[in-house]
Amino acid sequence: GINVAPDGEVLPCHAAATIPHLRFDNVRDRPLSEIWYRGEAFNAYRGDDWMQEPCRSCARKTEDFGGCRCQAMALAGDPAATDPVCIRSPLHGALQARANAFAGNDAAPMIHRGQPGS
Repeated sequence: GINVAPDGEVLPCHAAATIPHLRFDNVRDRPLSEIWYRGEAFNAYRGDDWMQEPCRSCARKTEDFGGCRCQAMALAGDPAATDPVCIRSPLHGALQARANAFAGNDAAPMIHRGQPGS
């Protein structure tokens, strides 16, 4: 993905700013195509050299590319960690347990908005 912020900063996704070491280019300083192909933030997690186990040896790594780096940062504290939503992640069981506990706690019903009053 690619997101251009109102200030011209170009991010791989809307949450990429949560990864502290990433530096983002600006479309006011570099062409968008150059940022896409050569930008530090876009190349940090391209390919599989950055992957840790179990991603590195996973047969699906070319399909899911190791999962979401921002989610790994948020849930594991390390953007290079296996995405905790992956069943192969060491953190998956704990995350699944939390999700299951939350799913059973429907204190307030979800109210879907329709066209009128949206």
